Amino acid sequence: MDRPRRNTRAPIKAPQLIVPLPEPKAEEEPSGNDTNPSPTTRPARVYKRKTAPDGEERAKTAGPPINHEKFFKTLMQSSKSQLVSMDMNDIINANTWEVLSEDAKLHLKSLLPPTAFKDWRETLGEDHPALEGLSMKVERAKEMVGARSVDMPTENGKDQENAMVVDDDSLPQSMPSDSNTCSAPNSISNSLMPTHPLSSSEISLSFFTDSHFHAALRTFQDHLYLNYFSDTHARKVAEYTDGIISGKLAAPWKDEVWERDNPVSTPSVAAELVPAGSGSAALSGALAGGASQVKLNVLAKRKVIRVGDVIAYKRTFSMLDIVVEKDVIVQSIHPKTHAIAVLTSRGTTKELPKHVLSSSSMDIDADALSSGPATLSLTINSPTMLETALLDIDARVDKARRPNGNAWKAFNVYRYRAGTDYNPYDDRGGRELHGALFYLRAEYYSENY
Repeated sequence: MDRPRRNTRAPIKAPQLIVPLPEPKAEEEPSGNDTNPSPTTRPARVYKRKTAPDGEERAKTAGPPINHEKFFKTLMQSSKSQLVSMDMNDIINANTWEVLSEDAKLHLKSLLPPTAFKDWRETLGEDHPALEGLSMKVERAKEMVGARSVDMPTENGKDQENAMVVDDDSLPQSMPSDSNTCSAPNSISNSLMPTHPLSSSEISLSFFTDSHFHAALRTFQDHLYLNYFSDTHARKVAEYTDGIISGKLAAPWKDEVWERDNPVSTPSVAAELVPAGSGSAALSGALAGGASQVKLNVLAKRKVIRVGDVIAYKRTFSMLDIVVEKDVIVQSIHPKTHAIAVLTSRGTTKELPKHVLSSSSMDIDADALSSGPATLSLTINSPTMLETALLDIDARVDKARRPNGNAWKAFNVYRYRAGTDYNPYDDRGGRELHGALFYLRAEYYSENY
């Protein structure tokens, strides 16, 4: 026998008959001893009408009054402004433009570009190749209208603005002197950017749907989100601009930023000895910084630095507003140690004496030259040693105020070009820039390793 299936459905309820309560009879009155009212009687429900709150109650519930100046400042300057997340096309469009007053439209028109107006036309500038063959009549016509556009007649006799003149026959025989023939917003002399339209010109409604206008709205929202319109940012921009103009601030040099962001480790000795072209690509990064191991006496030994070269030093100390410039000339190079003997001027003088710059002075004894009141002899082994000596001679920058920098980049080498000789009218005797000491070292390294 099959097992009866269990049904989870609720059973159907039997229909119930709802009968309204009988109304009490009017002649029957409850007795005084009857304390229980009849179940058919119900107490009347009392509804209380809500009255409108007065001024004091409204002030308590409404909160403090709105500061309109603070609200507008938050709206236009703060990153928490509602304009950051809103669709600006719903706020600024052709419909909202029509709602503005005429005074507001006149003010906003002065801020719009000429391309936003209906009567704007593209024109060719005076330097356009198609206008090279213009006759003198066109020049006179432009002078008559004050370098504004000229109305050119078409074949049917109607005026056509901004027509391109290609020959003399297309120019009218007589140019009217009436100012009505000039179109203010268009100009032959301006290349695709005519003079600003008159304030009475109608704005083109397609300006509000232009992609450039939408991009400008998004840029405004980005700048608003980044607090570019805040008073703090405006103050920082003003301080930076004043510092650049006055010279107190300066951006770092590109090579210094590159060395800071891309530090190069010192290469191994084996990597330095690998000839150019025979190493693997893995050594290319190490070879880039190998030039730092090349010393100044090596350059003197390999004739990279020669007797008679002028080495010019220049460094700017922006914090002290001081520029130190001094020239030295290579007097001799030691045959064994390859130490370099140089001559320089005493004090803060930049140029070398004329008799020191002449090529014949290289045959004179260094002691005889250094014994003069204007020259001083130095023996150096590195650019850092030379920089320290020159700053000590200049005596304007204390040792504690001297920053740690790459001295190789502060020196430039000047040398005679082949076939030239001493020029007494030049500050360096006619020598020309041969290259920075930093560059000459790198070039020597790339050619020999």
